[in-house]
Amino acid sequence: MIGIGTINVLVTLLAIWLIDRIGRKKLLLFGTTGMAVSMFIIAFTFFNSKGASGAASWIILLFITTYIAPHNGTPDPKWQ
Repeated sequence: MIGIGTINVLVTLLAIWLIDRIGRKKLLLFGTTGMAVSMFIIAFTFFNSKGASGAASWIILLFITTYIAPHNGTPDPKWQ
């Protein structure tokens, strides 16, 4: 949990720094795309894994973390 908390803090600080430089809309589109790609890879890995393999578990863990990063770095649509 320390790793996920660290990612949350770092990405939130990065989003605060980026929000006025690239704009809320671009940040929202980038974050939404990152979340969609992460979910697609997680679903693909679940679908194609035959049983509980070690590699599939690590891939899923990696992309859950990759999902969390753009989720926390994306401004809420109500900010628009």
